[in-house]
Amino acid sequence: TKTRTTVDFSKPLHTTYMQDEIRDYLNGAGFNEMLTYSLQDWTKGHLTADRAVEDLNPVSAEASVLRTSLVPGALTVVQHNRSRGQKNLRMFEIGNVFGLRDDKPGETLDSFIEEERLLVVLSGSIVSEQYGSEHRETDFFDLKGEVQALLSKFCLDKYRFISYDSASALIESALAVEINGTYAGFLGKV
Repeated sequence: TKTRTTVDFSKPLHTTYMQDEIRDYLNGAGFNEMLTYSLQDWTKGHLTADRAVEDLNPVSAEASVLRTSLVPGALTVVQHNRSRGQKNLRMFEIGNVFGLRDDKPGETLDSFIEEERLLVVLSGSIVSEQYGSEHRETDFFDLKGEVQALLSKFCLDKYRFISYDSASALIESALAVEINGTYAGFLGKV
């Protein structure tokens, strides 16, 4: 018998259960989990948002802003691995990002936003080198296939990908992911 997991966006999720299910699925699909710091330097913290939550008394300049995206930390991990000869990467992270509401000045707790996000990274060759296999670099469509498989696993079949021009300096080509008419994230090539 097949068990199906459904996600209802109208009420809060049991995050521990859902996180464990996502981790189990991605580990089974050959991904390794990465953990990055929530504190970043000012430049990384403002790469993906105009306003970031700044630490009033930072320990160092490299840890002065709460992250607004998981992407800068992931790029640091990819760079670290590639510089040490590990080019074929399949990684993911489940973590929180932080921000400020546009309509609030940032003086009260309800002016701050904390959201949980999932990031998936593919880099290098699609299959590790082995006898009889052809070398092929991962591409945008490999990532799209992985996201489709993940959405299907969790019975999120009412999704669509919407192509758009990214204004971000990091992203070359991008697809927005929409689930049941609600923006759920994006895919991009760095």
